[in-house]
Amino acid sequence: LMMNSDNFMDIFGILEYDPILLTANQPKYRIFFQENIKFKEVIPFEDKSILIKIHQNIRTQYFKEKILRNSVEEPAIATLNNIIFQNNIEILQQLQKNNNYFSELFNQLNSTFSINDITLQLSSQKDIISLIHEMCLMSKSLQQASRANFFKILFSNGLLNTFNKFIKSSDFKIRT
Repeated sequence: LMMNSDNFMDIFGILEYDPILLTANQPKYRIFFQENIKFKEVIPFEDKSILIKIHQNIRTQYFKEKILRNSVEEPAIATLNNIIFQNNIEILQQLQKNNNYFSELFNQLNSTFSINDITLQLSSQKDIISLIHEMCLMSKSLQQASRANFFKILFSNGLLNTFNKFIKSSDFKIRT
């Protein structure tokens, strides 16, 4: 409830107030979040519940790492980690149900552009590779059968061919 799209900025604002600090020294959680935390949707999600879970994870992660830091006891942090963990499982399971998402993802990654679009191509490819990397990290939380199915979907859409193509890149960020 705290991290839904209607409430989180109010919660961040409440937590900015510290009567001990001078007004100039008050943290600026809302401003920092609005200016620095950006979500880039590489391939649009057909199921909007995935987008809701992703945004909830972004807000929860920011809340946990920047606002609460060391001011909360371990059980509260464990609860926030559990929310993120459950959301990651739901996100990956929903993506696996969408047959078109991964094929569209790899089609865009492997598509060729004209020389005029080379900057757009590199930027887009980096974003997609970053997304695949993030999904692979998230898949660690899946049960073995679900994780195997997830990688089966990636492999059937050309993950190995894609790795082979981009591992030779001169761009360090793409290679890693």
